[in-house]
Amino acid sequence: MLETIILDTAKEELLIPEGRYAKMRNVWAIPSPRLLTKWLADSGFEKIEILNITKTTSNEQRKTDWVTFDSMDDFLDPKDNTKTIEGYPVPVCAILLAQRN
Repeated sequence: MLETIILDTAKEELLIPEGRYAKMRNVWAIPSPRLLTKWLADSGFEKIEILNITKTTSNEQRKTDWVTFDSMDDFLDPKDNTKTIEGYPVPVCAILLAQRN
């Protein structure tokens, strides 16, 4: 099972953000589901199934009593909540299931 950020498009695309993506330091490339499926197949995985694609919400990534630092709302463009603070599409999460023999 794989859970990762994807680029929400039907095309085979790859987003390579310049600098940061949604203020995250550990995001180097964001594939579309089609490209991610191809990467898995090229790596020897079979029976690849996309179980879920969901836009990440502020309710899911929010400040709490235990997590008081920046939250999702701090990572979005204050004038356009469909974009990150850097101008990229908002995070979308995909869950995939694949087998490797």
